[in-house]
Amino acid sequence: MSSPSVCWRWTASPSWPRRLAFAYAFGYALTVGPLMQDGVSFPRAMRDAFLSETPSITVMEVVAIGADLWLAGEAGLTDALFWSALVVSLSLGLVAAYPVNVLLIRMGVKEGMMDPRDAA
Repeated sequence: MSSPSVCWRWTASPSWPRRLAFAYAFGYALTVGPLMQDGVSFPRAMRDAFLSETPSITVMEVVAIGADLWLAGEAGLTDALFWSALVVSLSLGLVAAYPVNVLLIRMGVKEGMMDPRDAA
């Protein structure tokens, strides 16, 4: 296994900006879509998505991408190391973002998941 310093070379990380951009795009889309279906205007839905999702996405992606670069380095799609590092890095990102989401819910910035039985 290569040392962590090798994993941080520029050649190991050109995909991280793309991954970060996709994370924000999909995170915002998954929030904006349902809000607009509920009748919220697009500008208001984007504002709500920005305020409620940015802290969570940022924490998750910084941890997940950092762990992935450190663990997998230059591993490719055909390497078992890539896939095992992906599992570990996404799990670490989830664990890191969980308290951020709890705090956002307690502050009233986000809403928690509702019981589907109450929607009927």
